[in-house]
Amino acid sequence: MKKILCLWGQILVLSHLAGQQFQLAPPQVQYGSPFFADTIGVALEFALEGASIHYTLDGSEPGQQSPVYKHRIVIRKSCVLKAIAFHPAYRPSEALELRFFHQKITRKPDSAWIVQIPHERYAGSGVATLLDRKKGSANYGDGHWLGFDGKPLVLHLFWQKKIKTKGLLISRLNDPAAWIFPPRKILVKGSKDGLVYDILMEKVLPAPSDAQSVLSQQQYDELKWPAHKLRYLEIEIQPFGNLPDWHPGKGSPAWLFVDEILTR
Repeated sequence: MKKILCLWGQILVLSHLAGQQFQLAPPQVQYGSPFFADTIGVALEFALEGASIHYTLDGSEPGQQSPVYKHRIVIRKSCVLKAIAFHPAYRPSEALELRFFHQKITRKPDSAWIVQIPHERYAGSGVATLLDRKKGSANYGDGHWLGFDGKPLVLHLFWQKKIKTKGLLISRLNDPAAWIFPPRKILVKGSKDGLVYDILMEKVLPAPSDAQSVLSQQQYDELKWPAHKLRYLEIEIQPFGNLPDWHPGKGSPAWLFVDEILTR
């Protein structure tokens, strides 16, 4: 009898050790847009008995000492949410990571237009795609992205009455396997009369040095400047240019994909 119990115990131990070799998938998540003016609710789920979800809101890596998810999380300010699924019989999941932006509602421009027309396959709803506060997915063909094949994105915004602005949030995509690269430069100009423009911000992005330096993910560029009252904004996003020598498509123009440009 003791031998049988001992053997059964060994089987349980071996089963547990075998389970430790399997890693859990990240938690499932439901939310609206990552851009919000008041609050936003985030629901997490992991359908495995005995599993728990631990999360942080400061961008740090969650551990089992981090808060346990029990109810919908209400987010009231900009943050980086990370969540990991834990189970005693399996390896913890990779971290789910999401960014949320508390965005005061700036009055929508009275008119908006883009100089260069995006590629016909990635034209979305035209300029409205950049201003609808709807986040595109990792699928750049989902209709929420504007894609430019080696061309710059030049967006003009106009308000009948002056608005106070002090920055921009640009949401874009990196996917080097699909030849989608970060921009080379972002230039923002403002004007009160549409004739004389002042440079509000110029940001030059570092060129990726190798394949590992271009992460396949959605990226955000936050630009800030001293508050200005104006009626015109011109935002120019220059594409990367020709793909570098280390890329399989070297010499061909890189794609630029943007889904949102929000004024602050």
